[in-house]
Amino acid sequence: MILGEIEARAVEDARRRQDEQQARAEREVRWQAAMDVAKERVVRGQLAEVLREEVGRWQEAAALSAYCTALQRRIGELDGAVDEAALDSARRWLRWARGYAGSIDPLTRLPGMPHTREPTPAELKPYLKGWSPYGPERRDGR
Repeated sequence: MILGEIEARAVEDARRRQDEQQARAEREVRWQAAMDVAKERVVRGQLAEVLREEVGRWQEAAALSAYCTALQRRIGELDGAVDEAALDSARRWLRWARGYAGSIDPLTRLPGMPHTREPTPAELKPYLKGWSPYGPERRDGR
């Protein structure tokens, strides 16, 4: 009777350890999936930030180029109607402005895929839905 009880407890202990090990493995899989999604979202945010910055520079360059075109037209309209010193000054300003507009335009060169960096735990945390960025144990106790 005692031997049977010991054997039953040993089987029960082995089953409990196996269940715990399986539960840990399943938590690890779920945590890794959450980490993969979080990393993807953080990297997407990094890329979106670079894109927004480039679009801003592109829009500014386009506006400056439109200004330069209007200034060139105005210089042409006033050629001979104003003194030459004023026209020379306006032409110098136009050359500088065109150069500056070209220097900030991100499309003067073919842009490539930006480099991203490894997300920090703080960046991952908002996307982990309660998982810790440090391991598969949940911070909220679930």
